[in-house]
Amino acid sequence: MKITDLLNAQSVKVGAAAASQADAIDQLVALQVAAGNVSDADGYKAGVLAREAEFSTAVGDGIAIPWLYLIYCLILLVGLCNAVNLTDGLDGLAAGTVMVVMLVMAAIAFRAGVLEPALFAGALAGACIGFLWFNSHPAVIFMGDTGSMFLGGMVVAIAYALNCPLILLLTGIIYVIEGASDVLQIGYFKITHGKRIFKMAPIHHHFEMSGWSEKKIVAVFSIVNAVGGAAAIALMYFGGYAI
Repeated sequence: MKITDLLNAQSVKVGAAAASQADAIDQLVALQVAAGNVSDADGYKAGVLAREAEFSTAVGDGIAIPWLYLIYCLILLVGLCNAVNLTDGLDGLAAGTVMVVMLVMAAIAFRAGVLEPALFAGALAGACIGFLWFNSHPAVIFMGDTGSMFLGGMVVAIAYALNCPLILLLTGIIYVIEGASDVLQIGYFKITHGKRIFKMAPIHHHFEMSGWSEKKIVAVFSIVNAVGGAAAIALMYFGGYAI
């Protein structure tokens, strides 16, 4: 094949990619209007295009690479996977909190009419409930890094499928607290040459060393996640945020 033929073929691919991106934006606008989430279709489309231009770098003819968004996605994925892994330090804690997150995600997805993520989140919530039968204190089956990393990845994946990754700050508030407590403990320990903020990190071990039982910690942490999930649902549907 000649060089010119290769260049022409590449140009066709680039043009098709640009056209498919434009079609995707048009379909998104149509869906939002049909769902009643948007009244001004032209204004909504202009906002989507503006955000695309703000967080993207144009490459070639029609290809946009959202560098800032990709960096944010990477940080969120790695951070939350590790935070869920850190949470898996007591019997039933990771599975219990992930179950709550998945139920919230399923409710948000179902309310928005996005059935595939709703079914997937519901299935994962059911799997966590079944696993808790054997993993609750005293556990006879343990999750391990493979399970906790997978669940953390699925939490992030469903949030992106719903186009609301920032909502994880509420639905996964326990993971934010767990990860932050570990970072703060290590940083403070190094800066002060041996002093500690918590008795032990992550923070669920601090409560454990303060005399809380494992069942109480799991119950309280799950309730905190449920409160964060309720706040997320309220923000999604009463704060004007549309999927």
